[in-house]
Amino acid sequence: MTSECATYDLPEVMKLEDCQELHSFLIKQQGTPVALNCTAVTRISGLAAQMIHFAAGEWAGEDVDFSLRDLSPGCITSLTTLGLGGLVANEGAAG
Repeated sequence: MTSECATYDLPEVMKLEDCQELHSFLIKQQGTPVALNCTAVTRISGLAAQMIHFAAGEWAGEDVDFSLRDLSPGCITSLTTLGLGGLVANEGAAG
């Protein structure tokens, strides 16, 4: 695997347009290591959480690194509330 990692900075609150941008980013980066920077996140929508959860599974299935980095308290709360605490437990971990 390559050590290069594409990084995407998640916004404070992901609106529909932000989800579309994240989707485009993930499509372009498919098959390459990805890190989502969660520093600014105050809340994650259900749609955004579903996309992140699905992408993490896809990257893991291809044995490619996928990580969430610098999870903010709001990001952790959102993911845990939505039942995706496993993503929180794997913060910074390779896919």
